[in-house]
Amino acid sequence: MTSLNPPLNVPEPRTEGEQFCFALRRNMEGVLRVIESVPQEALSWKPPLQDANTMGALAVHAVASGEWWILACVRGDQIDRDRDAEFRATTTTAEVRQRFEHWYAQVEALIRDKPPEWFGEISKHPNGDRTNRRCLMHSVEHLAQHFGHLEITADLWRSQAT
Repeated sequence: MTSLNPPLNVPEPRTEGEQFCFALRRNMEGVLRVIESVPQEALSWKPPLQDANTMGALAVHAVASGEWWILACVRGDQIDRDRDAEFRATTTTAEVRQRFEHWYAQVEALIRDKPPEWFGEISKHPNGDRTNRRCLMHSVEHLAQHFGHLEITADLWRSQAT
């Protein structure tokens, strides 16, 4: 469907904070590009596969996970998360874009200019054993994974809609 890594019109990242921002933004833009490429009703379509999720639920889960791993575990915000409800969520493309943009603005403000040693500090993760870097890397990986899920789900939707 689309390129795995959509290009961004930004300078080449030079610091660790810039690199995490770049990777998160690139994956976020990919998610948004996929859900903006299908009609609104496609966000509620569930593939006829066991344990499959709607595109809307995948997008909500992807941003909710990023909020928890970065804003709660790294920054220390109190976020009452209901992971199961994320997979039952219904949403609109505009709501997903707004939530992602709000999340990313907070993430960028938090990490872009942090010194290298900050990334190795222990985060506020409930287990108390994860560094800020590990939480950020998990968020990059997780968002990329669901970007791929969304691309496949959009392709499945298109194939059944024709």
